[in-house]
Amino acid sequence: MLWSRVGSGVRDMRNILLALGFLVLFAGVVVTYPSYADNDLVVLAVVATLLVAGLVAIVLSGHRSGDDHSEAP
Repeated sequence: MLWSRVGSGVRDMRNILLALGFLVLFAGVVVTYPSYADNDLVVLAVVATLLVAGLVAIVLSGHRSGDDHSEAP
């Protein structure tokens, strides 16, 4: 029982770090947008990168560690 709470705390911390990382990435894109706004290919690459990073963050936020084989609540 105690270990499930510890695992939950680690998972919560990981989710917070993933969200902060994505927020920093998004802020960097917004701040630097004027420098590449005229180049359509770069804009497409940046949008694709944000999409992939967001999907990876979503998958990682739901991923359980290898030690925890219990059912999801």
